[in-house]
Amino acid sequence: MSHNKITVANQNPDSAGNISVDITNLSDVNVSSPSSNQVIKYDGSEWINSAAPAGTGEYIQIGRGETYSSNYPFLVPGTANRVIYIYDTNPVNTISGATLNQSSTTNWYTSVTLPAGKYMFISQTNVNFSSSGYLVYQLKNNSNASRSPAAKIGDNASGYAGGVVSTINSFLNLTSSETISIKVFAASGVSGTASDHDGYIDEFTYLIIVKV
Repeated sequence: MSHNKITVANQNPDSAGNISVDITNLSDVNVSSPSSNQVIKYDGSEWINSAAPAGTGEYIQIGRGETYSSNYPFLVPGTANRVIYIYDTNPVNTISGATLNQSSTTNWYTSVTLPAGKYMFISQTNVNFSSSGYLVYQLKNNSNASRSPAAKIGDNASGYAGGVVSTINSFLNLTSSETISIKVFAASGVSGTASDHDGYIDEFTYLIIVKV
């Protein structure tokens, strides 16, 4: 019959010339037991049904308010370029190629090594002051080059500079791999005894990095 001369995906037209085609009629599609929220994806040889990919981004989170059981085990962060360590018993790292660098003291982290890419950073810290003063801190690399704007805390923070925020919130475009730490930029009145910082640095220091 004349209406059977043309086919689509091997499907013949009906008497009115209409052709009904289902996705499974296509030669390079293999759909098996489809269910809600699945998608069609190409596996290299044919189109198949599969679960939709998760929409989670890549990120790092170190420091979640945990309390360390002993004194702050490092040099007091009262001197320029001194590292402010981050305490976390179970940090998160889902950024491919990134490394969390742990110090010799378990669960204390000194830095993060990131591959080339674009990143958003959020970071904050806290210290104990023995007198009226301030702590200005930044994200810096191993060469002590600044990798973020400065943030400052302390009851005399405005005496150092005006208009500076207390939390780092910045963007960085790395063209090659770098190791990033929270480091002191300037300080005044910070207590010189490590035990004075218990419950300050461990509970309030954090670093969040999101790859964008």
